Amino acid sequence: KNVSFHTLQEEYGATYFIDTLARYVAKHRYPNKTEKQIEEIATGIAIPFSKVDVYHKAQFWLGHSKHHPLSANEYDTLHVVPQRLNKAGETLPERFDTALINEGLGSELGVFGHRIAQVRVLFSIQEKYASRVFSADRPIPRIFAYIEWFDEFEKAPAGPMRLWSVRRSIEDGHRMALLIPIGHI
Repeated sequence: KNVSFHTLQEEYGATYFIDTLARYVAKHRYPNKTEKQIEEIATGIAIPFSKVDVYHKAQFWLGHSKHHPLSANEYDTLHVVPQRLNKAGETLPERFDTALINEGLGSELGVFGHRIAQVRVLFSIQEKYASRVFSADRPIPRIFAYIEWFDEFEKAPAGPMRLWSVRRSIEDGHRMALLIPIGHI
């Protein structure tokens, strides 16, 4: 389904979609720049399209690549669906699942190196546009996720139930958002 940036902001809650896309493009083009430099570069990035192809579900295999039976059916499904009407005209609620995001240091077990985020949009960019905005010498992800962060995990679970306590990451009253390749989920 081809969805406009405006619809992503209004119906999917992806408030900072354009800004995060520009930052991702800047980082892709200039991977060795600092975060401050990326912010400056991103303000000058022109995005030559105003719609992306969205997906409302993604299925992930949860098995271990080295230790799994061939018949393993260990899948989980991530739902990313705005409020909508069903065929009977009844309103169905939105569903934006949370997921563990690998920040680069995460392993297959445990939470360290991972962080929780709410996934607001799963999308792809049409090839004719992707080749115009991204660096040609680096691989371009096929599917992206617009996420909103939760705070990092504490060193250990807390309380008598030994559970992790999490809250949305808010800075200056704004939710912290980012674009990532779907492979980081």
